[in-house]
Amino acid sequence: MKSKIVSTKIGPGAFKTIYKWTKDGSVTERTMSFTDGGLTDEVRRGGLVGRQVWRRCADLDGTWRCAAHTGMETYLDLMGVPAHMKPAMLEQMDKDEVIGERMSGGKVKWTTNNPFFVEGNRIYEFNESYSFDTKMGKVSGVSTETGETVVNVMKFGSKTVTQTQTWTGDFMVAELVVNGCKNAAAKTIFVRV
Repeated sequence: MKSKIVSTKIGPGAFKTIYKWTKDGSVTERTMSFTDGGLTDEVRRGGLVGRQVWRRCADLDGTWRCAAHTGMETYLDLMGVPAHMKPAMLEQMDKDEVIGERMSGGKVKWTTNNPFFVEGNRIYEFNESYSFDTKMGKVSGVSTETGETVVNVMKFGSKTVTQTQTWTGDFMVAELVVNGCKNAAAKTIFVRV
């Protein structure tokens, strides 16, 4: 498999490599384009075209601990949490630990130690609806992923919660908004341990 190879940069984040095979003189072209959304790899040879698309995803695998939070008191008020439960829920935030794991078939598995939410495993697929029971009642929702951001829209009784998580390196910043009230949003910062 001897060949002569020429690689060139054809634009920002785009590279083309041409292979000329010495045995039969045939030519193969390979174009790779890197973007914020991922990588596209296209190969052309003898009238045939092969294409692979690699999508950039959030690096959510690992164990995550809550490092800081703000606005949780207002968030709990908006969620209708009884006053006697709030201190314990706020104290639990400082102990929160979540384990994220990507599974086959596009599924994601979350394990948490938070007794107020869902202790144990929760498995769902992006862009598919899910539902589960918590101590606060039934939750249904859908989650979508765009690059390093994951957006969850959940229904807790009459409340709609939008959770936007941004994953960068060993940090995850989440913003929780109840019924579209952005001026009362809660924010949490988790670190990978």
